[in-house]
Amino acid sequence: MANSRPVPAVAATQANTAPAILIIEANEAQTQPAARLLTLANFRVIVTVTPEEAYRRCFGNHLPLTDLPRIVMAGHISLGDRAAFTRLMQQLSQARGFDVPILPLAPLDDEQLLLANAAISPFFHVFSQTCRQWLKQVWDALPDMRIANTMQEYALVLDALPARGQTPRVSRENRARNRHFRLALSTARQIIPAPLWETLLSDVGLSRYRIQQQWPPDDDARLVPLEYWSCLHQAVAFSNPPNPDQSLRRWGDASAQILLDQRSSLLTRQVVRLFTGDRSISLMLRRFTEELDAARGESLHTWTTWPDGSYWLIHYSNLYIYGRGGLASPACQVWLGALDALLRYVRLSDTWEAREVECSGQTHTGHCVFVLHKRGTDANVVADA
Repeated sequence: MANSRPVPAVAATQANTAPAILIIEANEAQTQPAARLLTLANFRVIVTVTPEEAYRRCFGNHLPLTDLPRIVMAGHISLGDRAAFTRLMQQLSQARGFDVPILPLAPLDDEQLLLANAAISPFFHVFSQTCRQWLKQVWDALPDMRIANTMQEYALVLDALPARGQTPRVSRENRARNRHFRLALSTARQIIPAPLWETLLSDVGLSRYRIQQQWPPDDDARLVPLEYWSCLHQAVAFSNPPNPDQSLRRWGDASAQILLDQRSSLLTRQVVRLFTGDRSISLMLRRFTEELDAARGESLHTWTTWPDGSYWLIHYSNLYIYGRGGLASPACQVWLGALDALLRYVRLSDTWEAREVECSGQTHTGHCVFVLHKRGTDANVVADA
């Protein structure tokens, strides 16, 4: 395949940092779509109802200077709140050392938040034009955070894997199973400290799930938009600023362990104990991809063997990173945690390990690639491809 796609013009300093944006608006129906979109665009959103609450969030918690908002997006500020709002902006600008921009919180309909746009490419996941237009004022104020609307010039999932029979595919449903998201919420709640749970879910645009009674039912209907997993991913990451990868990996491990306990029959456990090495990994990957396809209602997960004895696992329209881009390093710690649990299950965690070799948060394809290989071997997978 010709390497004709342009490289995304994203600054390396953007890495996995998340500049803060403060939202002040009493109407939750207006704040939550905005919070979801901004979260996907790599911002750390602080959602508040009044200027007084915003002041407490920013200064009552003694946020480090780097965590203070770089932008304030304001909805309706009542006459009685204007003095408090003026005080807040003065304090923010003084702490920051510059006039913090105030942007209007425009309404946002996120029914078409993300598009797997077949008109551009059958493989390309992008923000909708409406959402890009909504983000424009934010990107104009913070141009270093702008996410390019292009794919990386070379991607394993588009250029190397098709030659081995792995044809790229894109989610057509853009939904996943209620039961699967309910499990993700349940395990995330175990990872996120209790005092932060409700606040963080509101900040990432998932306030409807703050209380368990509002979680999706425990059924097989596929009603949850894919980007909700990406937003929940960020809530877990934000809950542990010193080491977000650790929390994300624990989350993936815990979710996979519960699925293994629920889905594995006694016969399956006995078969796994009889199998060793390659046969047990093949069985594990087959069951894993079948379970994920069932959750999505589409065939979006596949794996293949490699000549060096490793296994390649491909997630198309990947959950937990879907809709995000502009990252400087791989971000799928959740899946690495899940693969840790799977390798333990087949008693190979001491001799095998998993790593991510291509992340759609960097390539903008929407697809991620993982390799399972024996410990002590570290083949140059890009060169081998």
